Amino acid sequence: MHRLTRFRLVSMTRTAADNVMLDQIFSAVAKAPFRLQRLALRHRHRDLTWPQSAPKAPETPYFTPQLNSITALSLIHCVHPSCFPSPFHVALFSAPKLPLRDLDLNIVWGRLAGIGDGELEMRDVLASVHWPQLQRLELTFDRNSFESESQMKSLRIFFIRHTNLEVVSLCGIPFPDLPADALPRLRSLNLEFGQGTVYQIPHHIARNIHHFMVIIRGDEMLHVLKDMEELRSCQVMDIRNLAKLHDFSPHLEQLSYSQPGYWSDWGTGTDVNCGEVQREVELLKERISQLAMFTQLTHLGQFLACFELEINTPMSGNSGLLRELVNSIHTLKYVQICRHGSIVWVRVERDEEGQYVGFHPLSSSEQIKQGIHSWGNFYRGFSI
Repeated sequence: MHRLTRFRLVSMTRTAADNVMLDQIFSAVAKAPFRLQRLALRHRHRDLTWPQSAPKAPETPYFTPQLNSITALSLIHCVHPSCFPSPFHVALFSAPKLPLRDLDLNIVWGRLAGIGDGELEMRDVLASVHWPQLQRLELTFDRNSFESESQMKSLRIFFIRHTNLEVVSLCGIPFPDLPADALPRLRSLNLEFGQGTVYQIPHHIARNIHHFMVIIRGDEMLHVLKDMEELRSCQVMDIRNLAKLHDFSPHLEQLSYSQPGYWSDWGTGTDVNCGEVQREVELLKERISQLAMFTQLTHLGQFLACFELEINTPMSGNSGLLRELVNSIHTLKYVQICRHGSIVWVRVERDEEGQYVGFHPLSSSEQIKQGIHSWGNFYRGFSI
């Protein structure tokens, strides 16, 4: 046990006895003699009733763990009073200059007992910390914890301090306005702040982004990419003006391209006549010719991944579209298709002249490695 460097716990409690047991586990991990480098704690309470007031500190103080060796940390929990705060939150925000490189954290309401005068709100704590080596960050703000003026100021101070950040994912809070010298190394960005959000990325940051994982919905949203000339991967939905996408981001290597249409009616009992089907197939072929503009594309997700275009074998009936796609984009290596009722990634195979001859299904581990969720090197904890 003295050599243990990685520890991951996913838990759910619903009774007082469960909470006592969880406290004992936290205490055991906190007091253990090993020097953890990677720690992931994810906890939910079975009773999802929202508390009417901010969670209170436990009556018996926790033993504060030492995180001096931690380089990767994931702390995810609900806002139930039994879940917050854990001793690891206190340790995280009270220890200066931890060697953290990767952090996955959700921000909830409530005060952090044990830090300062005990009145520091969790949602304001970012302004008071500095982890000089931090490279990857995923922050999720609880729906009750976001208050624009206070949180944006705190987040802005945090980003200005952390100049080594390369990967950022924010959920539940918009991207703050930053000075021109902030986040000089940022290359991957993901934002989730509700439908209809207008994303405004500062030019000095947008021009360096390689991976932007906000789903671009419709041609009217393409302007978000206008400064991202170095973009390598993104997700788009129902985009008809592929020429504009290419103008903005000509160096795309990984693209997820989904498109609602007649496909959504197939298999649901809705009558779709042969003429409509043929028009949809012709539209796909037209878009394949447009996708050929992307001469560095290696991964294409969603485009052919619908049940109505199931491709079970390299030479089955619907493989004609896959063949045309692969022969049109000579750099393409991986494509997402529907095979035997499941959406999977396959590696395309070519002959000596670079023409399509078939595909090879990826193993489960390869599916994860090549899948859309791996693009951008975002940190979402770890598995052991």
